Amino acid sequence: MAKFRPLLLPIRFWTRWERKMRKFAHRPLRILVTGFGAFPGAPFNPTQAIVGRLGKFSRRRLERLGIDLHIAVLPVTYAHSDEALPKLLDAIKPDAVLHLGLAARRRTITVETRGLNRISILRRDAAKRVARQCEIEVRAPFSRSVNLPVAGMMSAIVDTGLPARASSNAGDYVCNHTLYVSLAEGYRAGFIHVPRSLARFRPTRGQFPGRPDIAAMTRAIEATLVTLKAKLT
Repeated sequence: MAKFRPLLLPIRFWTRWERKMRKFAHRPLRILVTGFGAFPGAPFNPTQAIVGRLGKFSRRRLERLGIDLHIAVLPVTYAHSDEALPKLLDAIKPDAVLHLGLAARRRTITVETRGLNRISILRRDAAKRVARQCEIEVRAPFSRSVNLPVAGMMSAIVDTGLPARASSNAGDYVCNHTLYVSLAEGYRAGFIHVPRSLARFRPTRGQFPGRPDIAAMTRAIEATLVTLKAKLT
């Protein structure tokens, strides 16, 4: 299989895009984007780097398009999702929340469609602790649907040159926990899983072909935020 080469968009594309999107900039949309730190089996989490690049290189461009960007890197712990995440959401009061997580075995970016009220009691988090129960919230709905435009988010990613697909749910680890809690708190929330990146991962021959790099995935997430601005305001 040929090595994946991310599409590099010319400057004139971004200029034309910005001009087109200025009409949506009359009311800033406050968006919280979160990534995760390291966890067992993943000493480097690309979502932390993506969030960092968004804050450093994309903030001003997004601000011109009417996006009030807030970023955070969350620890991969069940306790944080239960206790600190609701406080973070309450402090920022975002119009939309986009969580980013690592799905190491996947080859493409995946947009999640549901958070499930389930949690693994076998997998340890970054604090080396396991969940105390199989449910995130007792006597709560088993499924909460993502209330962000999933199809539009996927289209935005594909338009930057990266493949994307929808996923039925966010799993049973801290990623799913975070999404479910955000939806339960009443926020417009979504989750995107990214694969391992080429920046810090060198596969042996024949393994994991076609993985995008950090810069390409950052462009894809930035395009997703612009799409959210267009569709939510």
